[in-house]
Amino acid sequence: MLDASDKTINSFLEFLDRIDNDFEITITGGEAMLHPRFFELIEQIKHKTFKINLISNFSFNIENYLKVFAMLDESLNRFDLSFHLTEIKDFDLLIDKLIVFLDKKPKNTNT
Repeated sequence: MLDASDKTINSFLEFLDRIDNDFEITITGGEAMLHPRFFELIEQIKHKTFKINLISNFSFNIENYLKVFAMLDESLNRFDLSFHLTEIKDFDLLIDKLIVFLDKKPKNTNT
């Protein structure tokens, strides 16, 4: 998603205006949350009442994941972790993040 231009994102949001709200949107990347417009994008999708699936490699800080959950609330349909052992620099830090995540994630979310 980091490579998605403003033109691409704006076109995608315009497309969403044309389709039925009974639709699921999946956002993925390497780490989609790194895109500068990520939070704006999910806010726009949420207001259009689509269900959102998010796939993350869990490399971002835990506070941003918790922010996403708070923003999306009932709109977050599914959250999947893409686990890559070769990308893990500090396994203990990953475990600590997972513990916080599992303790604080919304109960209505499929993980």
